[in-house]
Amino acid sequence: MKPEASAQNVLSTTRARAKMREFRVAEGDFNQLPRDPAILFGLAIGILGDVASIVSDQIGDDLEGAPGAFPMPTGWEDDAADPQASLRFASIFFDAYINAELDAELTPELSLLCAATYYIAGSVGSAAVIVRHMDQPGVDIAGGLCCTKPSLSGVPLSPDGFIPRLL
Repeated sequence: MKPEASAQNVLSTTRARAKMREFRVAEGDFNQLPRDPAILFGLAIGILGDVASIVSDQIGDDLEGAPGAFPMPTGWEDDAADPQASLRFASIFFDAYINAELDAELTPELSLLCAATYYIAGSVGSAAVIVRHMDQPGVDIAGGLCCTKPSLSGVPLSPDGFIPRLL
């Protein structure tokens, strides 16, 4: 699933809006969004799902290629899409959507989705930043996934900075 030029355009305007919020530009000076950025959710979630499927199929196998390189997901052969570039598109979209504050009711689930996308793409630092800035998710998410924020949950980090496996 290669994002086409129109999707890239929507992403660019969303990122610009996020930067305007970051630099505290007056709302009257915000850029106009030609299309609702929410139209990219289906594409971004589809990309994440396809790449996550490939990654999960290879658990326990030696991953072929360089770290962060993925085999071509099923159905992508005709697209000439690079899974890594498509995953980067999805992670940047989720991040820009969160930071542009386009939805007043953003949930921790969207932040977790963004962090997971960054993590799978190999951008562990970006994933950590998202988790650090998100609201604490409820304990009902994935059977206690609320332990993603060690500073709030009391779970100590391992020496390499990751949360130890609790299972």
